Amino acid sequence: MAFLKQPYLFRLVLQMFDVLIADDEQLARETVKFLLAQCDGIGTVHETNNGKSTLQLVQQYHPKIVMLDIEMPNINGIEVAKQLPDDISVIFITAFSHFEEHMSAVKCAGYLLKPFKDDEFYECFEKARAIQLELHGQAI
Repeated sequence: MAFLKQPYLFRLVLQMFDVLIADDEQLARETVKFLLAQCDGIGTVHETNNGKSTLQLVQQYHPKIVMLDIEMPNINGIEVAKQLPDDISVIFITAFSHFEEHMSAVKCAGYLLKPFKDDEFYECFEKARAIQLELHGQAI
């Protein structure tokens, strides 16, 4: 996978993307941060544990990729996603498969069912990244 960090002294990163991780489980946030650390092109990684602060952090930091748990305090991830700007790539991360039927109501780049495999994460993340590169006129 080309977006994983390469062991070269010099590498070209065309576009850096800030990411927001919104999950009420600390271990889930730590896992996603660890996996993101293996990728090139990641700017600042912000994190939160509830829907209300997710919306506040999006307004404050303008991340391009938001990784959302669905079951969160205050506002669930689906309702949060409905309020996000169209230029944000959303990846849902959840332990509940029954939410998949509600996903058609919101635009999302991907859906990961916990527990997920690393390659599933990277495939989903690459799709979100490709959407952002396309939106911002960068070649992949």
